[in-house]
Amino acid sequence: MKGMIATARRWGRAIVPLSLLLVLAACGVPEVEFPGAASATPAQSATPAASPTPAAPTSLFVCLADEPTSLYIYGDSGRAADVILEAIYDGPIDLLGFVPQPALLEKIPSLADGDARIEPVTITFNDVYLNPETLEPQTMARGLPYLPSGCRSSECLATFAGQPVQVDRLVVTFRLRAEVRWSDGTPLTASDSVFSFELDGHPDTPSSKYLFARTFSYRALDEQTVEWTGLPGFLDAEFPGNFWTPLPEHQLSQFTAADLLTVPEVTRAPLGWGPYVMEAWEAGSHLTLRANPEYESSSGQAPAFDTLVFRFLGADADSALDQLRTGECDVLDESLLPMSALAAAEAAAGSGGIELAGVAGSIVERLDFGIQPVGEGQPALWQDVTLRQAVGACVDRQGLAAELFGELGQVPASFLPATHPQSLGAAPAYAPVQGQEALDQLGWRLDDTGQGPRQAGGVSGVANGTPLAFTLLTLPGQVPQAAAEWVQRDLAACGMEVLLEAVPSAELFTSWPEGPVFGRSYASVMWAWPNFFSPACEMFAGWEIPSDENPQGINAAGFSDPGYDEACRTLLWSPAGTAEYEQAADRVQAIVAEQLPALPLFVRPRLVAYADWLCGPQPDPSATSVLWNLESWRACP
Repeated sequence: MKGMIATARRWGRAIVPLSLLLVLAACGVPEVEFPGAASATPAQSATPAASPTPAAPTSLFVCLADEPTSLYIYGDSGRAADVILEAIYDGPIDLLGFVPQPALLEKIPSLADGDARIEPVTITFNDVYLNPETLEPQTMARGLPYLPSGCRSSECLATFAGQPVQVDRLVVTFRLRAEVRWSDGTPLTASDSVFSFELDGHPDTPSSKYLFARTFSYRALDEQTVEWTGLPGFLDAEFPGNFWTPLPEHQLSQFTAADLLTVPEVTRAPLGWGPYVMEAWEAGSHLTLRANPEYESSSGQAPAFDTLVFRFLGADADSALDQLRTGECDVLDESLLPMSALAAAEAAAGSGGIELAGVAGSIVERLDFGIQPVGEGQPALWQDVTLRQAVGACVDRQGLAAELFGELGQVPASFLPATHPQSLGAAPAYAPVQGQEALDQLGWRLDDTGQGPRQAGGVSGVANGTPLAFTLLTLPGQVPQAAAEWVQRDLAACGMEVLLEAVPSAELFTSWPEGPVFGRSYASVMWAWPNFFSPACEMFAGWEIPSDENPQGINAAGFSDPGYDEACRTLLWSPAGTAEYEQAADRVQAIVAEQLPALPLFVRPRLVAYADWLCGPQPDPSATSVLWNLESWRACP
């Protein structure tokens, strides 16, 4: 789980923080005239004037569901802050289509170009390295495992005997674009990124220390160049993202790490280098930014609007769509367009004046099987891979995705979205006849009337007469309920009885041993998992099965396969761009697609709705926010 948290942090600005409540001082703000507000009626003119050409809007109103508590990247910022910081910070790295793209940098480092390299290094007793079995930093001692230089598999894993050994480490060079300035005019330099790295690692900063703890050194080589060196043995698959978001050292170095959690200079009005600059924040209402005169994007664009206003509306999607119709909002962020709001958003777009753009995103909704359940009353039905495959054949997943999301519906073959570079593509077609034949062969029989549920009649390890029935846990909500009912109906047609139970998230996701999922006391569960740059193969790794010895394990299915574990370890031991990495990514995907510890149901869409006079919004499957290219938004010609 720690690795997945760190992954989430690299492709945005905010490191996932610990729970921390900040008390923020209120500040006065000027009045903002919102579109759609009543205005005085102009006097009648004796002679009607010719209609002038409408002037291009000078303000843009973006509406969000929630208001952030802080805009400090290492504070209790949350998703709303990530959206707003798209305007204040440009990048520094955008993850587009699951591929990193430079925004603040000249280019993304790669092994092929030489600005990332693997080098052998000698380590000995008491040196800190990455233990390849625990994947945690550790002090070298006799008897500990290590990967000798050039080794990427368990076959060549060695044990430290006390003499110096050679292992590999990664060295990555990042180069800033020339002449980038903070919004106060001060040049942005490599030392600002190093300053941010040091803050991230400080004990008083409530951030994930995952990447910091696996870093051997992070230093500025000159005004524009930063060099990251990983711990020996840490061949990070996601090294292109190991660049710390700069913070203005010239402004913030006077404060301690603890101070920065509350001082307005960083929580309320952070300096950035992006297209807009903080101007005012009216708590509970809106936040106003103005165009940054110092900004120029990597493509040479300047911001098109004089003023950018973020309004906070709450989570009522219908009210938000109404305010988009009336012009009180020009853009609705995806936080106001949940999956359940798609039909209403499409209807609003069809009525004129509103555009709706969408794309299949990065979050895959899955049906996971309890393969190794614990506790009384939990039969191990799902240890039979053929039964899991029969479920996959009996559910019309393509029909479900189309019913829920229309053209945006996507069903991947494995746990990565079909748009991910490492994905195997789309799932196989609906095949209920094949599924029913598999159930017959397993010994799950229909009665003479052909009615379900099927009963065991010669099923290995199952008493004759046992009905083929199980409970499917879901989260509450319109879309999860609709999807669960679809699965229930399709499986009933194949002779399986599915009982539905909606469980609140706080209960469903409780860790081992209390929670039904991570406590491994469930039969099946429908839930969603995010995806980022590299495949999170740990979610099905044998060493991640939750237990007393491993209470934070994330492999709630209890899936265990030696071939999968070997491929997953190779994936985690290999940097992106190497043959070992690519082959391992293909292998873990193929095993999951074949053995189905989890059945992918659909990919959650990402949506943005906006006024039809605006050109530029373009949601991306993996970007931090739908505002990732805000600097290029313009009034349509």
